[in-house]
Amino acid sequence: MYATTGADNNVHLYGLNLSDASVQPAPQQIGSLSLASTDLICDSSSAETNLLQPTSLFVLLHLAGTNGLCGTNTTTGDQWVLVNYTDSATTAPTVLSSAPTSITSTDITALYAANGTLSGIVLLDPATSNLYFYTSQAFTTPKLLAAGVSMIDRLDDIETVQSANQFSSSLLWLGVTIASTEYLYQITNNGNATSVYTAKGTLTAGYNGGVDDNSNIYLTDTYESPLGQQAYVLSASLTGGGANILYLTAAAAPVPQLVGSNGSVLVYFTQNVSASSTATFWTLNANVAGSPTQLGATLNGSIESARMYAPVSAGPGSRSLFVTVRAESNSNPPVVTYSTEVLNLTSGNTAQPLLANSVFLDKATALSGTQLQIKGITDTNGGEGGGTIYNVSIGNLAAQALMTAGGAPFTVPAGDATYFLGESTFIGVGELYNSPTGGTTYTGLAYDLSQLLVVPVTVPNANVTAAF
Repeated sequence: MYATTGADNNVHLYGLNLSDASVQPAPQQIGSLSLASTDLICDSSSAETNLLQPTSLFVLLHLAGTNGLCGTNTTTGDQWVLVNYTDSATTAPTVLSSAPTSITSTDITALYAANGTLSGIVLLDPATSNLYFYTSQAFTTPKLLAAGVSMIDRLDDIETVQSANQFSSSLLWLGVTIASTEYLYQITNNGNATSVYTAKGTLTAGYNGGVDDNSNIYLTDTYESPLGQQAYVLSASLTGGGANILYLTAAAAPVPQLVGSNGSVLVYFTQNVSASSTATFWTLNANVAGSPTQLGATLNGSIESARMYAPVSAGPGSRSLFVTVRAESNSNPPVVTYSTEVLNLTSGNTAQPLLANSVFLDKATALSGTQLQIKGITDTNGGEGGGTIYNVSIGNLAAQALMTAGGAPFTVPAGDATYFLGESTFIGVGELYNSPTGGTTYTGLAYDLSQLLVVPVTVPNANVTAAF
């Protein structure tokens, strides 16, 4: 779902159905929204009323006021509206910024029941500084969770895919700032909120967002001590209770960048970013306080990505660590190279030794049990050009090349980098862009893992500046 200029030279919302790889996706207008420019869309957010039904997607849009500028409330004519993916081209957006809802923010977090259906929405109301829980996208009869809130920070939102390809019910963890103090709040999918920890400084989630396993979430609390910056590494039980301190860093030591947990150990890395960067991974006991143990060898370069995955048929205990390292020479211009490795947390062994000219991308799709990897990169300017895109099994690292419609392996063009996002069990979208060389050329992609197929997607007015 995206916004772009239509044949009438006005901006509308459109949808692309990517479920049939045999035909080129054809855009369909969604709703009757009509704007003079995409600049009039100030910000947006999206969610689904059912995680297992893609067409239940809806978006909240903040539309600029009468002067064409983005304000913070309705006094300048700004509007906050809702559009459903299933709206016909003649269906007007639902205005939420007037009574009875009076919503003036798109910063929402949707919470779900275990069957994937929407069970609530958490929103900080900027007009009252109240943190509210709404039971549906109708945004009526809010439940007050906390008052006097100046800021919130989403630390973890647990609705992860479990071992049987089912979702667990949402469990939201928020950093809630009240009177200059940050508190860790646990919010259930039915709107029960509990403050479980008072931070000494600033709470931070993991390197990729929330870090959790079947028992706990993990985060850091960073503060200024008399001897310099220090950080607590904390765990908090999913079943309730306060937070536990697993480790306190030395004064002025690098703050741990949390990556993930397999239920037994918590993995994080520290790095020295300088003319000759190095990075080191460490493990902590995930359940009791202790000291860190180095995991693998110290890496030359900086961490480009670090994620922990388990096969879909397994739980957190089967997670492995997938790492991409970026190294940059001191020459002018610098030579940029990438390499990857996979570490087994159970044995501590290297499942994939350091492989040059390779990057790991994100999980191919949430339910696929695979992730994408680019091998054979020939670019030296920070791009991924020359590399072939592979669909790699998380369990045994078996790799299959994604193919073009003509049957050849898909190769990233020279100077380009990539971005991919899984949408369902097999379907995902992507993008080629040449920003490493300072350009602004973009090419849309769609892929179908069931056919190992990736194809370019072209639509009219392809300079899409707002996507949801």
